[in-house]
Amino acid sequence: MQPTDSMAGGGSFCVDLSGLVFCDVGGLRALVTAAAGMRGGHVLTLRSPSPQVRRLLELTGWHQTAGLHLQDRSNS
Repeated sequence: MQPTDSMAGGGSFCVDLSGLVFCDVGGLRALVTAAAGMRGGHVLTLRSPSPQVRRLLELTGWHQTAGLHLQDRSNS
């Protein structure tokens, strides 16, 4: 199953990463792939990404993926 298969019904989603201790590139790729599959103006919000996760997203250029929104704790 592709990450977007279960999201086919539409709507926006939020994933709270505040308790995330470790995420490898494969995990981030799955989130970015899901975000890229969002349609109709819906977005996948990653809430409270750690500085390491944010940095990896920026290094790969994935932070600019259409359908992906990064939300810091201060923006909650």
